[in-house]
Amino acid sequence: MSIRQSPPVTPTSAAETQAGYSHRSPTPPSISSSKGSKGSPSASLQPPPLPYVRGAHFEIKPHNPPPTLDNGYGYHNPDPKEWNPNPWPFGDDAPKGIVAQYLAHPPRKPRDETPPKDQVKHDLVVTQQIRCGDDCLAQVVQCLVDGEERVAKIFDPLYVGIDRCNEYGFPPTYYSERFYSCEAAAYKRIEESGLDGRYTPKFYDCWFLELPLPISKGNVVRREVCLILQEFIPGDTIEALTKHGEANKVPPDTRVELLDRLMEAICHLQFIGVINDDKHPRNFMVAKDAKKGWQITLIDFSHSRVRDLPNSLWWTRTRTQEQKRPESPMTILRHCWPPICSGWIPEKCDCRTEASLRERLEHMEKRWGNSDEYEPVDRRKLNKYIDILRERWL
Repeated sequence: MSIRQSPPVTPTSAAETQAGYSHRSPTPPSISSSKGSKGSPSASLQPPPLPYVRGAHFEIKPHNPPPTLDNGYGYHNPDPKEWNPNPWPFGDDAPKGIVAQYLAHPPRKPRDETPPKDQVKHDLVVTQQIRCGDDCLAQVVQCLVDGEERVAKIFDPLYVGIDRCNEYGFPPTYYSERFYSCEAAAYKRIEESGLDGRYTPKFYDCWFLELPLPISKGNVVRREVCLILQEFIPGDTIEALTKHGEANKVPPDTRVELLDRLMEAICHLQFIGVINDDKHPRNFMVAKDAKKGWQITLIDFSHSRVRDLPNSLWWTRTRTQEQKRPESPMTILRHCWPPICSGWIPEKCDCRTEASLRERLEHMEKRWGNSDEYEPVDRRKLNKYIDILRERWL
């Protein structure tokens, strides 16, 4: 099994693509423009060809991610005087074109003026596109960083898609700021809690690179693009394996075991204050390791919430002061399975018949019913879930 690559982007030559920023020292995190770049940008400006192509070379430096934001779902919005995530409500009066919107509403300036201690430049070379192109909330590439294999998740506002910006009325920088800050906060909490690499890819910190953006003849804006580095996980997602008919090649008991581990991972992450709001098979990576056997890894925390950050809306510490262990998977996950995994779940325990529901409940009871690793099962919640399943399927 291998990662399926997105359709190739037709770039200019490597030399042309990298001209002007390869081997060039980034400025401190802020937007700076060259002489003569003042004046309103033209609506006809288009983003440069996608730079994140195979063989592309960048210099990256450590970055302090900004405070989290997500339009008020899990975090308080920033003070509009500091940075307004929605400067053109419903798209009214928004500049035409994604470049014009970017220039009119650039990313946030760092609140912490103290840069990371490590200011050494590091080399990043793209070796393969994983998910790239216009209309992507993040450009995901396999790469080498100082010769070490990594995955870079690059949050570049110029390629989030102008149709998305026009449809929802948010500027491109809203999307890059939101998903970068949320993902960075989640990985940092996981790392601080000693779970880095256990349920998720190993986290190799936050970075930025600098790119030129020509806006008129002789005028160039130097813009900074933030990214996250993480471990490369070989394999495929449950969504891809199911779609391409490969799920049935995995033994049924193994499929059940992997989803059980996934449910346990979700419980442990929630216990440390990380909730992933995008529990979807496209974010469940499966691989068979020669030494460790079958593994499942939870990827993508761009749609996530972290408890007890200064601007968090989700919970407070007082709610979980008495909770010494994670909630049981039997307590927190409805339908007895992670969502949207029907193509992966063996029929004998898919909960769509009384016999298969009984099979699943017996398995859950055996695995978690009296486990010392988790809080006691909330039987009231579990019975409610069972009633819902019976109403829906039986």
